[in-house]
Amino acid sequence: MIDITKGIQVGGFTYQVKLDRETHRILAGEQNYGHCDNRNRTILIDSDESPVEVSETFVHEMIEAVNNGSLITRYKPQIKEMMEYQW
Repeated sequence: MIDITKGIQVGGFTYQVKLDRETHRILAGEQNYGHCDNRNRTILIDSDESPVEVSETFVHEMIEAVNNGSLITRYKPQIKEMMEYQW
């Protein structure tokens, strides 16, 4: 199993992943399961949820990281080429 708390690479950037009691307190106050902070390259996940919910939240927040405007701008030619490719 991968220890995501050691960080994860997204588009050439390393995102720190936090899954601790303080993160739970912050997210519970916001009524969120997770949060992706693209500016600080941090993903927060509520550790009090079930393993399935944690996994689903992690995938969701990873998609948020990929959808980050700077990544889309940085890889725009490649994305355009992929979208136009005739499978």
